[in-house]
Amino acid sequence: MIGVQNVDAIQEVQVLTANYMPEYGRASGGQIRFVTKSGSNRYTGNASFFWRDETLQSNTWTRKRSTNPIENSGPADFDYKQYGYSIGGPVPGGMFKDKLFFFGAQEWVNFFQIATNTYTVPTEAMRRGDFSELLNPNNIFISGVQIIRDPLTGQPFQGNIIPQNRLSPNGIAIMNLYPLPTAGFREGSRNAILSSENPQDQRKDNIRFDYRLNQNNSLTYRYSKQSWVAIDAFRPGTGFPFARTDWDRPNQTQNVNWTSTIRNNLINELSYSYSLDQVFINVFTESGLHKRSRTNINYPYIFPANKEIEDKIPSVNIDIFTAIDGGPYPASSEGPIHVVSNATTWVKGRHTFKGGVSVEYSGEDDFDQINVNAIPGGTNNQNGQFEFRNSTTARSGLGISDMALGLFTNYAELGQRAFTKWRSLATDVFVQDSWKPRSNLTIEGGVRWAYWPPWYSTTNNIANFDPRFYDPARAAIINPTTGRVIGGDRYNGIVLPGDGFEGEGKDLVAAQDPRVLALFRGEPRGFSETHANAFEPRLGAAYSINDRTIVRTSAGIFHNRVTLNDSSLLNERCRSGS
Repeated sequence: MIGVQNVDAIQEVQVLTANYMPEYGRASGGQIRFVTKSGSNRYTGNASFFWRDETLQSNTWTRKRSTNPIENSGPADFDYKQYGYSIGGPVPGGMFKDKLFFFGAQEWVNFFQIATNTYTVPTEAMRRGDFSELLNPNNIFISGVQIIRDPLTGQPFQGNIIPQNRLSPNGIAIMNLYPLPTAGFREGSRNAILSSENPQDQRKDNIRFDYRLNQNNSLTYRYSKQSWVAIDAFRPGTGFPFARTDWDRPNQTQNVNWTSTIRNNLINELSYSYSLDQVFINVFTESGLHKRSRTNINYPYIFPANKEIEDKIPSVNIDIFTAIDGGPYPASSEGPIHVVSNATTWVKGRHTFKGGVSVEYSGEDDFDQINVNAIPGGTNNQNGQFEFRNSTTARSGLGISDMALGLFTNYAELGQRAFTKWRSLATDVFVQDSWKPRSNLTIEGGVRWAYWPPWYSTTNNIANFDPRFYDPARAAIINPTTGRVIGGDRYNGIVLPGDGFEGEGKDLVAAQDPRVLALFRGEPRGFSETHANAFEPRLGAAYSINDRTIVRTSAGIFHNRVTLNDSSLLNERCRSGS
């Protein structure tokens, strides 16, 4: 399921830990299944309201140490409201008597808090190129004395002060992204404290109808929508309130189920479900803290066209000081899932046989920047990422003074992002038997077969590196200063799936480039084989020795389906240099 269910709409929770029957598949670990409530011939309902605020909170240790009276005088603002209702019963009307029932529930969660973080930031003097405080062996930033060298001569700057004519305007502008130290605040090397708002709201809608066509047939329709909107207080990890994430997730599921009693020992269930997992991730812009122009940063981009937000801060990784994360957003994705399944149960003596088939057509409409930080010097920020590292031999010796001089260790930037519609059709078939040869012994077993073709792009706008097509004689030549390709074949070893772009892919700029079209070599659309031998036999037994002791044993084979995630959906055009 998608989202978090309303507990007042739940009738039953099934927890499958391991070695479950073949009717459950798609994963090798535990599964949690929810059964929603249904209406009856009697009207029932309830309502609830829960509220909590900062009067029940205590102030945090960090806020108590702040020199800001608003922070040290009491707990941060906190407000939590959870309220909702449920109602169920027969649908009015004589034609629906004893036939049509409904159950509906809604729940809201309104949550607001103020979060607090502490940081290590450059001092006001450092922003003027004055690092004389580092000559004090008791400075808060580094153990002992740190002398700043002139990269041009290798000699120390006089007084540890960089001359004004040597300062980099963009380096100082990047340094000014940091807030100034908080007067009087000190927590180890941390010298700044900030607070930021964190609102979160949820809404959960559930409606279910049950219709008895006749004594042997019934229909069930269920609709659930879980909407979640939130604004993060800080960027994760680094903790600054710059380029905060603005979330919007209006997820939904629908299900239609037809249950038919063919005979008193033969039941069939036909089901269709549709789910839509929507993720819209934006950048909170009301404060203006996301803008690089607020401190006059104006360095040229490597890929100047098609920025989602042109005026957005870069990411900054620097030794000693707290990093700044400009983040990978805005981004979005939508994952439609269609599932048709049928299962038949036949009871014969002490045996309960069950068999079925499930067909799923699903995918993701992906417009997301993917975390490519596994690549050394890489980034997930379309607006760039700088690294400033300390060194005993190179540059000025300290990352923060390198920043003032405009000398970065590495720089990386993402180019234009592609919109990719991923799809795949998966089929699962199972048969099983639950046998009770004795009242205190149950033996269960069966087999499941999974046929899971790989995910593919409907337009063939995905790429892969294949060593079979790499020619060392045509290796790309990169300028170590600029990071640009200046010779060789930049596409050496790259292959595209199928025989050409399809559908909307034909409108891409790359589709007009003969060098790109030459990369189609008839490879499978998903770049991997489809395995037809994924059989999952399972067998288990439970024996009751007495009223207090049960012995269970089981064994089976399980497979996990590869999902669409940050590891499989890699972005293109990431460049770095030093």
